[in-house]
Amino acid sequence: YAREGYRCRHNLNYWQFGDYLGIGAGAHGKLTDPATGRITRAARIRHPGHYLEARSRAERLATETVIEPAQLPFEFLMNALRLRVRANLNKKK
Repeated sequence: YAREGYRCRHNLNYWQFGDYLGIGAGAHGKLTDPATGRITRAARIRHPGHYLEARSRAERLATETVIEPAQLPFEFLMNALRLRVRANLNKKK
């Protein structure tokens, strides 16, 4: 919930199925390849010490998952359901 004009742009981007980078220990990201439309979700190693000990970017990944086209409607829906436009809920009849 947020008052009109005070919505969090970060959350809106996430809920509108936008892309975001995951930088640092425990971070998550979602990126879309514009050429192919392929969507990849990635999560970094959680523990800061283990994250810093990793020698390469690849070693810092805990998981990387390509979202299958059949899963896209579900993925979109699970985020979009968090959005609700208030439509005169307090209007007197």
